[in-house]
Amino acid sequence: MKVILILSLALVFSGGLPVGSGIAQPSSLADGYDWGNTAGGFQMSVSLDQTNGIIHCRIRNATTNEMDYPSFDIGYFEDIRLEFQGATNWITIPTEVFPRAAGYSSACPYWVKRIEARQIITDTYTRSEYRQPWPVQSLEEYLKWTHGNTNEALLTEQINHRYADREALLTRLCRDDTFALDLFRGRTWPVLPDENLVTVRVSQTLRTKPESEVTLYSRVFAVEKSFLQACLKQNLDRQEK
Repeated sequence: MKVILILSLALVFSGGLPVGSGIAQPSSLADGYDWGNTAGGFQMSVSLDQTNGIIHCRIRNATTNEMDYPSFDIGYFEDIRLEFQGATNWITIPTEVFPRAAGYSSACPYWVKRIEARQIITDTYTRSEYRQPWPVQSLEEYLKWTHGNTNEALLTEQINHRYADREALLTRLCRDDTFALDLFRGRTWPVLPDENLVTVRVSQTLRTKPESEVTLYSRVFAVEKSFLQACLKQNLDRQEK
């Protein structure tokens, strides 16, 4: 991997965000999750880990029967949105889906798997291309990539260690999720509303059949504007380095 790619992909994480209440929790269900409305036989539940900047997202079979599901679509980053309620519509907040996907949905077959009644989908983490560890090499290897530029090699080594540490944290904390949204890796965000609490939701579009699709929505929940602004500040700071 070229150093320029390592640097551009790994501008990450100088520290944590302040801890707070973050999310207005609706009433929980017997299984501990608060599920949104059913679409295509599926439901989504989300929860916010504000300390680590993660939105945990879980999708389950909402029916009482075993059923098929499109295994490629579930957790695919191009079909997932984090949105906040604007004055007249829902506005996307660019963020990163974990685990990251490779390829394009339209170019892949409609992969079908079976899922038990009420089962939560977690096998997005078994796809081999997702779970390759982030490469952390020796300083000598980075010196080769930088043609002996010691400062650039040291910076690359430091950034890659932080990126690998973040990958390890997400893998550990999100192993029971269908996917997660990493707020510490978001790109530039749109202007947030004036209110202290921002109303947000997560959506996932998926194919119920090869020729038809539905969009699954989580319940809406409230996040403190100060928390989102802190995420935005960290993201902008990383882009300027």
